[in-house]
Amino acid sequence: MSQQADDASPYAALLPDYLTVMAEKLYFANQQRREEITSGEQWQARQQQLREYFTAALGGFPERTPLNPDIAGTIDCGPFTIEKTILQSHPNFLVTASLYVPKDLDGKVPGILVPCGHSANGRMAQPYQAVGIAMALNGFVALIYDPISQGERVQYYDAGIGDSTVGPCTSEHSQMDNQCDLIGHNIAKYRIYDGMRCLDYLQSRPEVDGERLGCTGCSGGGTLTTYLMALDERIKAAAPVCYLTSLQARQESDMIADGEQNIFGQLAAGLDHHEMAAMTAPRALRICAAEEDYFPLHGAQETAEFCRRTYGLLGVPERFELFVGAGTHGFSPQIRNAAVEWFGRFLDMPTSEVEVDPDPYILPDAQLYCTDTGQVVNATDSRKVYEINLEVFEKQRPDPATVQPQREVQRAVAASVGIAMPIEVVEQKPLEPATIGLEAEEDTDYRLIAAEAGLYAGLFTKKSGPDTKAVRLVVMEEPNYAEFARSTVRDGEDLALLAVCGTGLSDLRHHGRGNFEQRPGNSARLLGREAFAAYFTKIMGFPLLRLRVRDILAAIGFLRDEGGYEQIVLEGRGRGGIWALHAAVLDAELAGVKLQDTLWSYELMIRDGEYTVPHMADIARGCLLYYDLPQMCAALAPTPLEIVNPVDSRGATFDAASTPEFVMLQEAYGEATDNLRIS
Repeated sequence: MSQQADDASPYAALLPDYLTVMAEKLYFANQQRREEITSGEQWQARQQQLREYFTAALGGFPERTPLNPDIAGTIDCGPFTIEKTILQSHPNFLVTASLYVPKDLDGKVPGILVPCGHSANGRMAQPYQAVGIAMALNGFVALIYDPISQGERVQYYDAGIGDSTVGPCTSEHSQMDNQCDLIGHNIAKYRIYDGMRCLDYLQSRPEVDGERLGCTGCSGGGTLTTYLMALDERIKAAAPVCYLTSLQARQESDMIADGEQNIFGQLAAGLDHHEMAAMTAPRALRICAAEEDYFPLHGAQETAEFCRRTYGLLGVPERFELFVGAGTHGFSPQIRNAAVEWFGRFLDMPTSEVEVDPDPYILPDAQLYCTDTGQVVNATDSRKVYEINLEVFEKQRPDPATVQPQREVQRAVAASVGIAMPIEVVEQKPLEPATIGLEAEEDTDYRLIAAEAGLYAGLFTKKSGPDTKAVRLVVMEEPNYAEFARSTVRDGEDLALLAVCGTGLSDLRHHGRGNFEQRPGNSARLLGREAFAAYFTKIMGFPLLRLRVRDILAAIGFLRDEGGYEQIVLEGRGRGGIWALHAAVLDAELAGVKLQDTLWSYELMIRDGEYTVPHMADIARGCLLYYDLPQMCAALAPTPLEIVNPVDSRGATFDAASTPEFVMLQEAYGEATDNLRIS
């Protein structure tokens, strides 16, 4: 395991290395599991198991409701028409789409669903228009829809700036996925369900043979095609483009991607790209890849090899192919023609051997708009994803005014974060203070500790006297070593500073390729190095929060056992307050807890579409269905608790005293109310 990053830090790269080693064990186990499948019956049983897991990991799908289709206009393009279509995938949740219908049809024809890639203008992007046109010119009915956050469905559109206030579509996806994560869902659930409802619409059309449906999309549309073909057996032929590779190849090339492309626990469950692709069997599948794509081609070839073997076990090897086109990432004319040919072959639809030219039929974006403004959020009363999430939460949430039993909260926190007590230090070693830009001080100890071999946190302790039995342990997002060096210890109380994994010297945000940290706006928070690490742990089935809470618990144990401290006050600042609070709930012997400038509740985040606090790395999946931060605070009673300047979901000071949670917290402390201070 490497212990060096791009700089001279002794442990800057350890979190990425640690996660890679964890993942490699899962990659190996999943490969062995694939090799153990030696019959079609075994694969079909595995296929059903994976489909059930995938659906549950997404958060499940709701019952179908009326689509209420509305044709906003029809464009006559000569050999075909384009119907500007609006559907309701959920009640009053609008999906904008373009339906390409050939003229002079003789009977029912196949329907092709085309989810778009991560284009800002969605279905209006030239390569996606070209796919719809090519399908129509070859006799297919094609429906291209705008995925959430693209085209006419930008969720946080601001007419004043003519753009999203959150950022491009991938930023919006991650913004919403964090909220979904709080209730145990994934933003991919909404994006997949939109596609399923679009298939419902295709089946309802009189021109379409509902038993001959196909699906193709590129990049993010390739993601959606892969998800849809794995979960919806109505798709009889599929051609995902420039997406399928392998999770290992993706991770090695720093292609962790956004929220929708990371399903909780999928790597631990054996739901790699290999399985997602093969779940289409025995239905027809052509994986389309590009020679120079940034989605690694060798990963696509590995996935294709597993699919080839699986289709062979099922006795239909002719229904699978890997097509590799020339060029870079994108829906090239060569790949587009390969998709058309594939659908013609397996949907019983003779296609032209002459390559069609879609360029004369490409239209300006505005001509394809279904709405007057080009955005559903300001042209209609369409709901947003976070509002639907909020409905789910309010139906299942615990009563915020009720004090939950301490043991129940502790068990729920331990289960959500994935921690089994006790946590002990398994490695320790001294650290030269010069490494963090400090001079050695006689009364200060500089040390690395590890709750798991190789994954270090920095623990620095200043003593006020030789036999001090009390210490204040400070945890923050960006440990300030210079401030620590200047700090004056209180009489009778030592001071300790903890730099948990991925912070301080091992700060993820300043290392590695694909660094979004220096970009303006929300890119760092949603798609930066720390977010990528959090997505990496997510696919392995645990939150990054677990590692940081474990570091804090290990530090507390170390200070007790090795430092001889009898009283430990744990202080968390900013995001560090969230990490510290989780640790405090799991350690019942602290002398006190202080939270400063820390989020008051996760609920504020789920109610605010444009939240900026907290980070994905501060969330345990599904936790909000069992507890919130105020319930965790209440579970500390009667331990002295001080909350200084609680903040809301955008980092502004929050008036906690006006909330039912504040009353609940006071009730929890009861006669020990002097131990509770909120300022």
